[in-house]
Amino acid sequence: MLCRQHRDVLESVLNGLLKSRGCKRVDDFETRKLEIPRYVRVNTLVATVEAVIKTLTEQGFKEVSSEDGNLVKFKKRVKQLGVHEFIKDFHINNLLVFHHKQSFFKNVLYRNGSILLQDKSSCFAVHLLNPKPGSVVVDACAAPGMKTTFIAAMMNNEGRIMALDFKSTRVKTMSDILTASNVTCADVKHIDFSKINPQDSPYCKAKYILVDPSCSCSGIVLERQRSGEVSSFVPMNRLNNLATFQLALLRQALSFPKVLRVVYSTCSIFDTENEAVVIEALKEFGDRFSLKKIPKGWPALKEATGDYSPLNGFCLKTIPKKHLTNGFFAAVFQRQKQI
Repeated sequence: MLCRQHRDVLESVLNGLLKSRGCKRVDDFETRKLEIPRYVRVNTLVATVEAVIKTLTEQGFKEVSSEDGNLVKFKKRVKQLGVHEFIKDFHINNLLVFHHKQSFFKNVLYRNGSILLQDKSSCFAVHLLNPKPGSVVVDACAAPGMKTTFIAAMMNNEGRIMALDFKSTRVKTMSDILTASNVTCADVKHIDFSKINPQDSPYCKAKYILVDPSCSCSGIVLERQRSGEVSSFVPMNRLNNLATFQLALLRQALSFPKVLRVVYSTCSIFDTENEAVVIEALKEFGDRFSLKKIPKGWPALKEATGDYSPLNGFCLKTIPKKHLTNGFFAAVFQRQKQI
């Protein structure tokens, strides 16, 4: 008989394998390599969607479509994309979907900043934050800056984004990306978000905060494939340490005096970093913040049980095989009373 410790480890490995393939049972498990489509976001700070599609067409690409309003047919059409075909995304404005083998690093649209290579999963977090033009926003763990560029685009470069990161090398990379993307409303700061006093200016003015902290990255399919990993297994002690760190940052964000909306997100598939962190935060801040329901038709959590069951419909959770994007989690904390 296996001792409990070994059994728990084996169960964790199995659950990671199943979740990474979008399976519920061992019988459903497929060993074939997952292929995530190539997602291309039009950078509206540089070009319009229409102008980008016109250029793509001139380059030999063909736009295809599926039946409007039918997600099943959309996903089926995405799986059938030819190498030179693309389709507008079902959920995210300004996002185009291409065959997974398509590369854009030498494309003029990529080189001039008109398009950015950003997985669909991370776009969800920015859409859920939904800052209005003129807002004051904190991107708490901003590097390398892709979500920051999308926030700036949603705000049309109007307002202020404080893009923070505690690693100097990552801050330099982020600064370069924001400049190349024509982002003019962001203040890049080499600072640890957890060390900020929420009462200090200018942070005390923030109305929107995105918390996308370091995580296990267990949902990122391509990263695991490049490293040769077979499963998404992460030792439990590391997950617990990450969750402690993640919860501390989320608590910090929810402590800002004027914040109206906080989005917590990870590229992890593990409950420890996702549902468990949200539940703990609600225990402390549930009298001031409530979770906002995930929009209809989006990949919302639906089958949580036990302590996590109240989160069904109130958290976004993507599974690579099922949703054709990296594994991702997000929850929106909305202040109950306007300040």
